Parts: sequence; C-alpha cells; structure tokens
Amino acid sequence: MKQIGVQHPEKQLLQISDLMDCLGAKQSDLVRAAMYLGLNQIKEVAARDKESAQELLATTAFKVMQ
Repeated sequence: MKQIGVQHPEKQLLQISDLMDCLGAKQSDLVRAAMYLGLNQIKEVAARDKESAQELLATTAFKVMQ
C-alpha cells in the first residue's frame, strides 16, 4: 500500500482516538475503513447525480474543518 499525506483536524483525531478505544481497533484500520466507506458513499451518490455528489463533497469538506 502507498501512504497518502492527509492532515486531520484535532476534532477528527479525537473521534478516531475515541473509536479506537471503543472498538479496540488500530488507527490505520479505522482510518482505512472510514475512507473506504466514505469513498463508496460518494461513488454511489455520484452514480445517481454528479451535482449532488459535488455538493456532498463540498459540504462535508467544510464541516470537517469546523
């Protein structure tokens, strides 16, 4: 696998840490699963309506930075 350089806001790091503790999961497994699930959701929306997928992406990207 190839690493990608992604910086996460502090809020996401705390959520990752909480889920790791709750589920007894490794950070890499949790983040990998979250990315997989999120990408699948975006692909499903894009298959139905590209504009809706673009809106979902923009809205979610904005929320993440809050």
